[in-house]
Amino acid sequence: MAGVVLLVAAVRGRWLSAVGCVVALGIGLGGLSQGRRLTPYPTDASSSPDVRVLVWNGLAANDADHDEVFDAIRDVDADIVCLLETPAWLVEAFKEGGQLRDEWPHGWVSPRAGAGVKLMLSRWPQRSAVDGADADRTTMADGLREAVVDRPGGAFTMILFDATSPRSPKAWSQGNAIPRIIAGRDPERTAAVGLPLIAAGDLNGGPASHRSRALAGGLGLTRSKPLAHVGGTFPRASVWPFDVAVDDVFTGRGAEALSWKTVALPGSDHYGVVVDLALPDVAQASR
Repeated sequence: MAGVVLLVAAVRGRWLSAVGCVVALGIGLGGLSQGRRLTPYPTDASSSPDVRVLVWNGLAANDADHDEVFDAIRDVDADIVCLLETPAWLVEAFKEGGQLRDEWPHGWVSPRAGAGVKLMLSRWPQRSAVDGADADRTTMADGLREAVVDRPGGAFTMILFDATSPRSPKAWSQGNAIPRIIAGRDPERTAAVGLPLIAAGDLNGGPASHRSRALAGGLGLTRSKPLAHVGGTFPRASVWPFDVAVDDVFTGRGAEALSWKTVALPGSDHYGVVVDLALPDVAQASR
């Protein structure tokens, strides 16, 4: 629309209006493009990823058939499975072993955890990002979970976040604190310094939101979803432009996304997001 107004203004000789449109268009595009890949991924880019990540807001009230959910998650074939608002039966399934534990044996959940908890599961061992801390205690703060994942080809830092939905001033403030906490984490998390960084979760804000831009500006992270990829992740029943890409995977310190796609998993109002990634050599990443 700004381009049309710009053309009309130029034709009519209203150059001041044309300049104003250019400035407005630049500001708008700047907000949309900060910390984002602009173009789609090559179709063959993820033929041999180092890591595949699934992030999915499973909806705490999810009452879909349990086996269908297990099968759908398994079919993604992810190395890291990040679950948000996990339904109680799915939490119990991980505690009890079998199903999720067979595929992703590593991850920590409190014995008292119930519906809504965050689960960060992996095929490879996890340890605390804080030197000397209990390996099970991977929580940074409310809404965040962090661990160093010891992948055979080289370790990396994995962060799972769930920013509060901005339904009240207090919730808005709490959600906005998530990027600040992530950006200020390094001084106390010495085990994670220099490692490639992957952060996945639900920002409850779109790519042009303050929260997304704060992650890009505060820590130099890049959203995996390309600007040219039309469509969002929530609500699943909507279509573009009425859906919003609130769920995503961010990368930094040499970690690089190779592909981005959504998957429809049973029972939730969010799409799952699947991202294939390439990781640098740890020696290179720590320089």
